[in-house]
Amino acid sequence: DQPSRNMQRILGQQDHSVFIALESIHSKYQFYIDVFLSGQMTELEFLESIQYHDSWRFPWKHYRPIFELAKKNKWKIIGLNTEGNLKNRDLHAADIIADLTFNHPHYKIFIFYGEYHIIPKHIPLLVEKKIKKAPRYCIIYQNLDTPYWKMTKNKMKSNVIKFNQKEFSIQSSPPWIKYQSFIH
Repeated sequence: DQPSRNMQRILGQQDHSVFIALESIHSKYQFYIDVFLSGQMTELEFLESIQYHDSWRFPWKHYRPIFELAKKNKWKIIGLNTEGNLKNRDLHAADIIADLTFNHPHYKIFIFYGEYHIIPKHIPLLVEKKIKKAPRYCIIYQNLDTPYWKMTKNKMKSNVIKFNQKEFSIQSSPPWIKYQSFIH
C-alpha cells in the first residue's frame, strides 16, 4: 500500500522522540499496544487482543512496518479510535492529541487518521481549542481525487502538491487504486 510506504519513509527520517497516533486502533487497547511494543506479546496475540481484523478492514501488512519502526526506535504508538459518530471520534482523538502535545512539547506526533478528520476545521482546530494555542502542525493528505485530476490535466511532474504552508498532498496513485484498496 503506497500511502503506508510514504508514511514509513517520512517516519524513517526522524531522529528524535516520536509518538505515532493511529486511527486504526481503539484507544481502549492501549495496554496491548504497549505490551506488544515491549516485545512481551506475539503479533498474533496482539492482533487478537485488539480485535484488529474485526474492527479495522485494512490489511495489517500496511501497519506492521510502522510498528517495527516504533519498536526499533523505542517510539510509543497511541490508539486514537473510539465508538460514535464523526464528531465524537474527532473529539476523542483531539483530547488524546492535546494531552500528548501539552505533556510532551518536544516530541513530534505523527497522526495517521482519515482525510475527513484531519482537515484544519476538524481535529487540528479541536486540539487548538483544548490547548489554548495553535499547535505547529503539517497535514499530509494522500491520493486526493481532485488534485489528482488537476495534476493529470495540467501534466504536472511532481507528486507533491502544496496547498498552503501547512497542507500538502502526496499523489502516489490514481483514485481508482485508492478505492480498490478500500474495497479489499
